[in-house]
Amino acid sequence: MSASSINISLFLVVVTFVVGIALHINGINQKNLTQQISGIALDLNKQMAGVALDIHDLNQQISRLNEDAIYQDSERVERALNRNGNEKENVSNNDVISKIKKEIKKENKELTKSIRKIEKDLAITKQVAVSFDACWDRVCPTDSPTETPTHSPTEMATWTLALNINPSDGNNAGWLSDIWYGTGNVGTSDRRYTHDYKDYISAWQQPFECMAIVRHNAANYDGVKVWKMNESKAFNDHFNSGTYNDRAVVTEGGPVQFEYSTSSQSMDIDPILASSGIDNNVAFNWRYSNNGARVVLTDVGHYSGALSSFDTNDDDVHGLGNDFDGTDEVQSNYWHDASVIQPDCHGAGCKIQGTDHGSSLSTDTKLGNYAFFITNAFEDGSCPRFPFDDDSELL
Repeated sequence: MSASSINISLFLVVVTFVVGIALHINGINQKNLTQQISGIALDLNKQMAGVALDIHDLNQQISRLNEDAIYQDSERVERALNRNGNEKENVSNNDVISKIKKEIKKENKELTKSIRKIEKDLAITKQVAVSFDACWDRVCPTDSPTETPTHSPTEMATWTLALNINPSDGNNAGWLSDIWYGTGNVGTSDRRYTHDYKDYISAWQQPFECMAIVRHNAANYDGVKVWKMNESKAFNDHFNSGTYNDRAVVTEGGPVQFEYSTSSQSMDIDPILASSGIDNNVAFNWRYSNNGARVVLTDVGHYSGALSSFDTNDDDVHGLGNDFDGTDEVQSNYWHDASVIQPDCHGAGCKIQGTDHGSSLSTDTKLGNYAFFITNAFEDGSCPRFPFDDDSELL
């Protein structure tokens, strides 16, 4: 055998040996990775079980609290009635019961907030666990051990404020106002939550895929809905001189996030927070006859469940940026910043929010201010969660 043949043989032996070691190490790595994933899965199961027990315990605490309160308050009623000998001085059972309910509600509020937080933690834990579901007992052949997910369930995105409407700040945010179609900023950044505000120079020009509309009181959030947009556009594309009568439904599938504070009121008549589900979508520039609403919910924005047709003059589409008798060039005395969800009405007989309205309408209760935030979706197409917790402070 020649020296060259011996060298080639030795080289092949060495290569075979090295490849064998590499395969062995790879097997060990796969085994270790599998063990690590199994360990993570086991930890997640334990966490979920612990959280579920916490929720159960808190529910029991609330139940006991209610039982104790009912027992104690029944004694209060009896003692109060016994103390008062005549009919005129008798304590009204209804008044006492009303007081009892208020006390129970106050005592339960903190427990309810704790339960909501734990339920959110449980949901996040479950989401993380699902991501390991297919690979708990093996290494996924298509996954790289160093690959990271597109986003985690708790990952936060940057939400940009584009618009704020205060129905009682003395400014006009009706159908033909500059806040929808002006080509400049409205308001100032230092009053962006307390007054009408529009960031025309920056946010208004920024294409976005996800939109959050938040009702707030200029200090804390009342509630939020997040929708995935049908297509990526800027507000300047939605609201300009060529889109006056677009009647465009800009979302589908309903809100991807809907949260509200335990102290929120009048949710069922709110032009943004009312309703939910796959038909609870957003329409822009809903012109109908000589009326219009710039932003309106498709399912409850009209009492019938379907928004008015283009030629229908019924004054029954209620949202934000409204008018009951205007045109593309002339604003009527029926303009108003914000409406409420309501039955069939006409003109001056329709209820509105706040003090910002035309002379033919009457001032009524303001439910809140409305802030529009925008951002883009994750790589998988899902919208980020808007950072909302009970009594959250504004961004």
